[in-house]
Amino acid sequence: MTDAEKIKMLEKITGKKPLHRPDGKETMQELHGVRSDKTCRECIHCKRLLYGRTIYKCDLWHVNHSQKTDIRVTGPACGKFKPHEIK
Repeated sequence: MTDAEKIKMLEKITGKKPLHRPDGKETMQELHGVRSDKTCRECIHCKRLLYGRTIYKCDLWHVNHSQKTDIRVTGPACGKFKPHEIK
């Protein structure tokens, strides 16, 4: 699978096109603040993807195949945190 195909698949999964941040913010935490009481893993926006290895992306952040947009699931959540719904 080519990088372009992977990006299209990410767009299909998340419903969002890749964005480029003109404001220079590098993380969701820089953009929306930090919630130190929660982690990204606990958030509904944390998406697990398998590409020969497991990577995690935030579906609120710009989506592309770069490692730069991978998130650390053990890191503190951002201000846009939403918990998983328990059924």
